[in-house]
Amino acid sequence: MIMSRSAGAAKKGSNNLRSSTSSAPKIPTLQSFLTSRDYTGALALLEFNRGAGGDDDEVTTLMWIGYCAFHLGRYDRAQEVYTDLLAGTHGECPTEVGLYLACVYYYMSNYKEAEKAAKEAPDSSLKNRILFHVYHKLGDEHSLMQVRNEGHTRANSAVNVRLSVGEARSESPALIEPEP
Repeated sequence: MIMSRSAGAAKKGSNNLRSSTSSAPKIPTLQSFLTSRDYTGALALLEFNRGAGGDDDEVTTLMWIGYCAFHLGRYDRAQEVYTDLLAGTHGECPTEVGLYLACVYYYMSNYKEAEKAAKEAPDSSLKNRILFHVYHKLGDEHSLMQVRNEGHTRANSAVNVRLSVGEARSESPALIEPEP
């Protein structure tokens, strides 16, 4: 009896069914995965698109694969991708790839390789931070202080002003703040 009821109900309510286009699930985008920090989903989507040939820019896709692998803690995969990019087999390699590889080596506790990769990269604040942490891990006080001093000389003048104001406030608040 129940079977006949459900069959009759389905025939009567058939005009109330949604169209097939509105009920189709939406395919997630790379941006939606990254926004929600779902690096596993993002990596799966990137690898699928790369394997399916839906890849417009191979270098950009590999950069995102390296990024996702790094954030998932899959440092061996990130190293493979960044090394492949540096080899130049996929076209023009962005200049920051060497620094990303240095970060990977650092997290793999391969400090000598991290130092080497960072030294070959162009100057930037990320390079200074990587070298600072590498020299700290290696116990190289001389190089550590040298990198620290280089970072201070390259620092933005606005940052130096803020630091000076902060130091002055802590030493003598009456010099900075006007009296009421």
